[in-house]
Amino acid sequence: MRSIPVPARKGRPALIVHLLPLRGAAHDIFSGADILVAATVVGIGATGPSPSILSGLFDLTPAEARLATALASGRSVQEAAIEIGIAVKSARTYLERIHRKTGTNRQSQLMALLKSARPFP
Repeated sequence: MRSIPVPARKGRPALIVHLLPLRGAAHDIFSGADILVAATVVGIGATGPSPSILSGLFDLTPAEARLATALASGRSVQEAAIEIGIAVKSARTYLERIHRKTGTNRQSQLMALLKSARPFP
């Protein structure tokens, strides 16, 4: 699976495009297709995501997802690193990877995006 962040544009919300390889019996269901493309619209929300949602949406590793979840709950990079038991230097490296995978450039952009990622009600 591969997820591609698509930034919001004027009049269009941000999206996460998911590319899912089809294997086995899925070829029968999808008429022999090799890949399924799905898009998830992300919008502004009030609650933070779970690590499993972040892993699925953005292809984050478990450690990156835990850091992102801690940051989305309002912790600083230093506080989040202590909370999840990693060095601050590692947290900064993970944060760079998170920015790359989510298509964000600043921590404020990342927080807005992460708070919008939540399961369907």
